[in-house]
Amino acid sequence: METNSLAEKSVEAADHIIVKRKALKPVLFSLLLVIVGGGCLFAAAAIGDKTSSAYLGLVSLGWAGVAVGIIKIALGCNQKVYKPTGSPLCAHEIYFSSAGLAPLVQALENKGFEQIRKIAEQEGKNARLDLLISKDGRFISAQLFEYIPYNYQPASSVYRFTDDEAGSFHKAVAALLTDE
Repeated sequence: METNSLAEKSVEAADHIIVKRKALKPVLFSLLLVIVGGGCLFAAAAIGDKTSSAYLGLVSLGWAGVAVGIIKIALGCNQKVYKPTGSPLCAHEIYFSSAGLAPLVQALENKGFEQIRKIAEQEGKNARLDLLISKDGRFISAQLFEYIPYNYQPASSVYRFTDDEAGSFHKAVAALLTDE
């Protein structure tokens, strides 16, 4: 299955700018789950009656905590980061009418970011602008997609804006942003 996610394509196209790393908070939460799970297993071992509901509950909770913690550490704690500043990236989507695609491409190419907000006010939701925005506002990657029955297909190349351009872009579209 072919992906059309900007987050994936942008990483493939610019792996010298965007890197993946382990996120600290999810790793710490996962370690806490493993520790709490281990504590439950230790507490269950101290219970003499192995048929009691307290014993069974502690063992179940303990193994679940340990298993979920280890799985989260192994699989789910990666985040994408803008390498020059070390700032994590957040994915956002803005929906538009497909009639606005040509003006959107023009606005992105000419860096007329204020026009994006005006175009978004038109009726319709069959075009999408995918954004990766660094939390420090120093990097934005943008790509337009058009809904062609059953799937969104790329309607533009990937645009990258850094520093002041990224800040201007973010200010212009901040009210339109939705989390992915």
